[in-house]
Amino acid sequence: MALNTDSGGKCSLSINDVGMKISTGTPPPFGRDEKTWSAVHLFLASVSNDFLITLKAFSEKAGIVMNHFSCNAIGQIEIIN
Repeated sequence: MALNTDSGGKCSLSINDVGMKISTGTPPPFGRDEKTWSAVHLFLASVSNDFLITLKAFSEKAGIVMNHFSCNAIGQIEIIN
């Protein structure tokens, strides 16, 4: 995994073994001006994904067939002066 910025200040997260690049930036309360993934998005996605993987593993071990799964995660950043 590598974090990089270009000459325009845009950030990206590269994952070499997956061959993906994700544009990243600051969350809205910190002045984000474009549609990019923030650290909050990545954190919530990571927690949600880990929950799903764990749920699937335990379901399979218990012999329970899971036909569908949906999860919504909400995060909030608060600026404290």
